Amino acid sequence: MKEIGACDIINVSQNGWISCPKCGHNHLKQIHPDERCERLRLYCRYCKQPTYVTIHDGQCFQSQGL
Repeated sequence: MKEIGACDIINVSQNGWISCPKCGHNHLKQIHPDERCERLRLYCRYCKQPTYVTIHDGQCFQSQGL
């Protein structure tokens, strides 16, 4: 498994919803405890900003750089 590196942790609610790291709005995407992906682009419809996230085993991290 690759090292995650220097990333910011993103809040995930108890029912699995990711909140926007820029405006704090909830319900960007619902994740499962065993879900994994790298550099997933999420778009917040409230603050109109894209965020790239990495998800490993139900934990969500904001990806740094492009």
